[in-house]
Amino acid sequence: MVTFEHLQREICAKRCLLAMVGLLVLSAWHAANASDVDSDIDSNLAIGTGYDSVAHRARGDCVQRTVLEKDKGAGGQRKVIFNMLQVDSYKSLAEKLDLGASADIAFTGGDVHGKAQLSRSFEMNQYSIYALVSVYVENSTQRMRDVTLKSGYWTELLRQNPKVFEFKCGSEFVVGDIIGGEYNSVIEIKTSSSEERSRLSASLGASYGVSSAQSEFSQSLLKIAKDHEIHVFSYQTGGSGTVIATTVDDMVKNATTFPNVVQQNGVVFRFNTVEYSQIPLPVGANPVDVKNQKKVIAYIFETAATSEQLLADIDYITRYPKEFRNPDLPALTEGAKATRVQLNKLAAAASLCYDDHAQCKYPEDFQPPTVKLPERVKSAAESCKNPIFVERKDALCGVALYNEGRGEACGPDMFREGTGPACGVELYHEKQDARCGVLLYFDAPNPACGTHEGPHWPGVYGAGADESCRAAGYPLGSDGNHCHVANSCRTPSNGVERYASCRDESFGVEKFKSCRNAAFGVEQYKLCRDKVFGNADYNVCRKPEFGFERCAD
Repeated sequence: MVTFEHLQREICAKRCLLAMVGLLVLSAWHAANASDVDSDIDSNLAIGTGYDSVAHRARGDCVQRTVLEKDKGAGGQRKVIFNMLQVDSYKSLAEKLDLGASADIAFTGGDVHGKAQLSRSFEMNQYSIYALVSVYVENSTQRMRDVTLKSGYWTELLRQNPKVFEFKCGSEFVVGDIIGGEYNSVIEIKTSSSEERSRLSASLGASYGVSSAQSEFSQSLLKIAKDHEIHVFSYQTGGSGTVIATTVDDMVKNATTFPNVVQQNGVVFRFNTVEYSQIPLPVGANPVDVKNQKKVIAYIFETAATSEQLLADIDYITRYPKEFRNPDLPALTEGAKATRVQLNKLAAAASLCYDDHAQCKYPEDFQPPTVKLPERVKSAAESCKNPIFVERKDALCGVALYNEGRGEACGPDMFREGTGPACGVELYHEKQDARCGVLLYFDAPNPACGTHEGPHWPGVYGAGADESCRAAGYPLGSDGNHCHVANSCRTPSNGVERYASCRDESFGVEKFKSCRNAAFGVEQYKLCRDKVFGNADYNVCRKPEFGFERCAD
């Protein structure tokens, strides 16, 4: 990080030529009849002293002082204003340094001993972004009433020689003061391409404005510092200690604690001044009208500020040529020389105007320099062969870790319990069937059951009787007179009267077993990490979308 002191020395060396202009032209927006001026413009400023509103210097004590009274215009309330404003030129910076942070306080005067030191501490180019941070603390105000010009010498001097009176007494005098303090700081944010500058300017847009809440103010400031090279320049009146802020964090700390510090260590940091024409004057006494002088000085300032910014742009291009398309450095060097010549003319015109009201005129021989600046690269990567982009953890890099959860993507952990074919058969239907085996055969006479003495066949004896018995199906008895008869019994040869009962697969299923199976649906899924549960973490990578970091070559 470049230090505040180093930048001051470097810039001073380049701009000594413009010192005269810088000293004179910052009075551009001084109010016509009444204004506030910084107390540190001139250590000799005090209640009642004269004030030269062109040279910003204390002059003689030419009014009759009266008792200071507390100003009740603000209701006696302490005023604290936090403000962050975008500035894009020396002119806008000077305007915003001189304007108050609220509508009822007019900041004017363009000194080089007070806040103007801040505006002259760095070169403002069109390629960086600048934000002005200000904290205004007003503990109390007081002013004189019914002021008159001292009688005698000063009255006669004003009547007879207004120009000498203005030289000795100034064009205004100090009528009151403001006790409190003021903190101002400029953040310079370097960008490396037109695209980056546009993007960052848009992102900062919502942070600008006036705020009375310190927390909002701090958050807006800290948003600026992320991922960008910055420089911080600060100036403080009131409070205690030396202002040292080289980072946004330092500035936030200083700015947010400043109101409390100033409450205990308030100082006279601004004076109220009015023109002599606003108090009763003797007949024939007419102060010198410095309006035209201020108008000419204002024109010179605006013109010089534009030329100084052109020099700052040329200096930036010279230091960072890779950020531009085909920069013609020799032509730019010549353009810078021509610009300095024209600035010398402005400085001479400002000096004449300051020395003599009659010499205040617009410089006729001033010719605005024409310098063609090269087009800036759209993106920083365009300026190098091997760009290295910013490294970041982002969704564009892919997912490193998904969230953990239970769901279909993890697979089943447990199925629901049910009864059905998927579980297998517990019981088949029961039937009487040949496949179950014989339960009972028919009961009938059958030789296989044995025989007994049967009927007598009358008249049949001997061999004839035997044949007759056999013909009837009975064997002949032992006595030769009777046939043997078969006994009755249940035997397979009699045939089946009844089959046994049994359960068989062919009879159909009466009942299935119970079990847990996919067919019954999922009762609980496994625990796992999957994209359906969302992203828990991303990979780290380098992408053009993250911005340009540096050139590898």
